[in-house]
Amino acid sequence: MLFIEVDGIHTSIQQSKRKSKEHRTQLVHRGWEKRGDRYELQDKHYYRHEGKGDFWEGFGAFILEHYDVDEKTWWIVNGDGAEWIKECENYFRNVIFVIDRFHLAKELKENLKDHPEAYQQAREAFLTYDGEKIIQIVEHLTVEHTDRRAKQKWERFVTYIQNNAKYHRDYRNLLKALGKKTSTYQPMGGSEATMRLFARRIKSGGYSWSISGVEAMIQVFISFKTIGRLCRREATQNP
Repeated sequence: MLFIEVDGIHTSIQQSKRKSKEHRTQLVHRGWEKRGDRYELQDKHYYRHEGKGDFWEGFGAFILEHYDVDEKTWWIVNGDGAEWIKECENYFRNVIFVIDRFHLAKELKENLKDHPEAYQQAREAFLTYDGEKIIQIVEHLTVEHTDRRAKQKWERFVTYIQNNAKYHRDYRNLLKALGKKTSTYQPMGGSEATMRLFARRIKSGGYSWSISGVEAMIQVFISFKTIGRLCRREATQNP
């Protein structure tokens, strides 16, 4: 069993025709071990995609370097719903993709704030991992738009919910139905705090980077989070 948290972080780029760059990263681990009142991730590695090659092909090569996997391995993937992340379903045999709860909760709160009854219903469905119920609530909600931008924003939200809320499910229930033991498994989304810390370091304060500069900073961050010290090019790039 491999647990995979995927995210893309955009940074401003200076002295380049490109105004921004997306850094696609993954946190991979084998599960959780309880130590006192806390859970620690086991056999943890970070992957940062480099170059223009396919993300999941590069990731697959990275996995073969760091983990013993075969056709029986299960891949549990957590992400914000971006299409490039959901492509994981086309690359691995036994894969369960789940929408990241942090991102879904944020979308619901922001777009249903003027519809308290619908938000309460969606919140209750959210707490029980009922993604299909969330879709029904949003689709049956009548919203009057004040202008073109408001209409476009609502349409983007509805599309997001339709494409992703169906993945709001507890992967542990799916594994249980297949006879898998899940007593030590925790909810996905544990990397969000790390990603927020990472984003604050390279995005807050109006930072604008050179490509080599931001890649070096990402490398430093990953090295310290992985092994607790600086180690050049440790477990981060395509082979």
